[in-house]
Amino acid sequence: MRPNAVIIGLGQLGRSLAEGLVLAGWTVTGVRRDQTASELARPDLVVVATGEDDLGPALETLPPDWRSHRVVLLQNELLPDQWRRHGIIDPTILVVWFSRKPGELVRELRPSVVAGPHASAIRSALSALDLHAVEVTPSEVISALVEKNVYIWSMNLAALLVPDPTTSRVLGEFRDVYDALCRETVHIHEAALGHPIGDVAALCDGVAAILANEGERRLGGRSAKRRAERLAALARTLGVDAPTVARAAESA
Repeated sequence: MRPNAVIIGLGQLGRSLAEGLVLAGWTVTGVRRDQTASELARPDLVVVATGEDDLGPALETLPPDWRSHRVVLLQNELLPDQWRRHGIIDPTILVVWFSRKPGELVRELRPSVVAGPHASAIRSALSALDLHAVEVTPSEVISALVEKNVYIWSMNLAALLVPDPTTSRVLGEFRDVYDALCRETVHIHEAALGHPIGDVAALCDGVAAILANEGERRLGGRSAKRRAERLAALARTLGVDAPTVARAAESA
């Protein structure tokens, strides 16, 4: 019998994972926003592919017997407290480094990173789409989450503070803005995780190199304002002084 998966959230990323799982031999059922997951039989795998603001409500509605060792999470801005507060035990975490926009081919920036009980299944699904993923340990995936979060937040918040926010301007003339955003984002993560992250300058330089390797483009987008608001709110909740983040949220 084919293993079965439920995909909650049918945006571009959710549909990509659904396609990959089908190609890898899974039976896949998609769940829309107006559907209730509890109406379905318990699956072998639950991919929660909602947007960041919808993650909490989606996890809250999962049946209790779905929450242990079955859930796959792949959101940007993800931190352990977001799944722990909803009783999600031992999730599979996918740190996504590809994008798929309507009418465009999949764009892979670098291999994605995956850890958890269903890491092999997710790697197979991505491989079926000619995408790459590296399997790491649960502790290593936290570092990968931090790196991706710093990339997402620094890029988007810089776009709110830098005029004509192209890659070269953010990493050149306005590098001080990028550096401040990166440092503050790392400090917020340190407070959220409860431990130092390590060499902050090396992390910020590494993320800057990822941005530079993508080539010249305009940074930010429709989600930048909401991302700034979420990060500023997290800083306030954790009691972290993050003036550049606050300025980005206020300018949004």
